[in-house]
Amino acid sequence: MQWMGLARKLDRLGRVVVPMEARKQLGWKEDEMVEIFLFGHYILLHGQSDTLPAPVEGQNPSPILQKVREQIDSLSDQDLLLVSELVERLKG
Repeated sequence: MQWMGLARKLDRLGRVVVPMEARKQLGWKEDEMVEIFLFGHYILLHGQSDTLPAPVEGQNPSPILQKVREQIDSLSDQDLLLVSELVERLKG
């Protein structure tokens, strides 16, 4: 994940424009469907054309996954973003 440091104002209806530089970097085109997730005090935008891994859930969740979920739930929003950036770097 690359921090771009771009800021935009909300309009009176609560809309914000995703800057062209960010859209180009993400490969988002006009009329792209974007999912919006609340992530603590942050909003995460995810293009629907981006590939998402299949959820790792089952009727009997793994004890390891439960432990990871507990650890993640205890992190601050800033720490979660740092973990997310680290995972992106490891994938690359």
